[in-house]
This record gives sequence, structure tokens and C-alpha cells, in this order.
Amino acid sequence: MIGPKTIIGAIFFLLGSVFFVVASKTAYHQVSIAMTGHSTEGKISSINSRAAYRGGTTYEPIVRFRTLDGKEQVAVVKPGSQRKGAYQIGEPLSIIYESDDPSKAIEDSLWGRVAAVIGALFASLFVMLGAWLVHHERKEFAFLDD
Repeated sequence: MIGPKTIIGAIFFLLGSVFFVVASKTAYHQVSIAMTGHSTEGKISSINSRAAYRGGTTYEPIVRFRTLDGKEQVAVVKPGSQRKGAYQIGEPLSIIYESDDPSKAIEDSLWGRVAAVIGALFASLFVMLGAWLVHHERKEFAFLDD
């Protein structure tokens, strides 16, 4: 028999799993670039706006900078911000770019990396809570079947 705890638990488990995968992938990407990439400062040359999930807008700065070997490069800095006005054209921005592909860069922000890891940990709580609710209700019904 499927009860309300099983349904709620399954929803928590499924949504938590999706959020966990997305947050873990983001955290891995941010941390791996931070550990293997090169840090530099560039200037924001323009701002890219795109539709975000939940109907909002994400503003991603397009930064012009020089690599270690002196080549000028342009990169769209991920993940950007959903706050309009967070970036201004002409403003300096500290970034970390991938050694192998300088067109991939992240903002040099410890908070951005920590937030992604915290998001993954928070999502894992939903996964565990969902699994516990499903398991707990199954035990309750097993007891009633005896």
C-alpha cells in the first residue's frame, strides 16, 4: 500500500537527487577550475543576459583578459548573477580560467565555490529524508501485514 509518507518521500528523494546532481556538477566544475586554472584580472567588455530557470534572467559578464603567455582572450564568466547591475561594463573582474581552454572561466570568488558545495550537501539531506520516509512507511505497513 502506498501512503502519504511514501509519496512525499518519493518526491523529496527525486527532487533532491536532481538538485544534488546539478549542485555536485557545479561544485566539481568550480573547484576543478579553481585548482588547475590560472587566476588573472580582466575587464568586463559586455554583459550577456539569458533566461534562467523559474522565469528569471541570468547576467553573465563577458571578460577580456590576457593569458599567462600574453594572448588576449575573451570568456563568458559562469555562473553569472541573477541580480541586474551586479556587473558593470569596464569594471575589473578577478577570474580563474581553464589552462587548456581559456574561453572557460569562473569568477574568482571563494563564496561561489562554497555555495555550490553547500547546495550539494543541502540536497543530500532531501535525498536522505525522502529515503527515510519511504523506508519508514514501508516498515509501518509491514508491521500491519503480520
